[in-house]
Amino acid sequence: MNKFLLLLFFTFYGTLLYGQTMTFCTRITKEDQCAEKPKHYYIEYGKGAYIYAVINLLEEVNCVKVYYKIYYLDKYNEEVYMTTLSQDVLPKWKSFWKQFIFTQEMNYKIYLYDENDKLLTSNAIFVEADYEY
Repeated sequence: MNKFLLLLFFTFYGTLLYGQTMTFCTRITKEDQCAEKPKHYYIEYGKGAYIYAVINLLEEVNCVKVYYKIYYLDKYNEEVYMTTLSQDVLPKWKSFWKQFIFTQEMNYKIYLYDENDKLLTSNAIFVEADYEY
């Protein structure tokens, strides 16, 4: 539990310090920003959870590809690497989004890196199962 709280502290501290954010939502506006930010995210039976991560940076991204490194938190709140997803971007972009499909109920931690392996931002999300039997 202490590691999870420490992780949350550094996430919020980094967000406040640098102002670069990763926000989760279920729908995107015409302006490419979050339209709906529910407090809970659910996996629909047989479909998974379709969740967007909207990235807002203070400066231009200055690269043509970014990488999302995805981890889940195990029962000891240790990060366990799952996968890395890439996204093509334009160097002048300060804001962009990516859709993720989560299929398992758990806590996830996502780190966003530029093509030079520089950490841009990160955030955690808990996805719950909402199965009807």
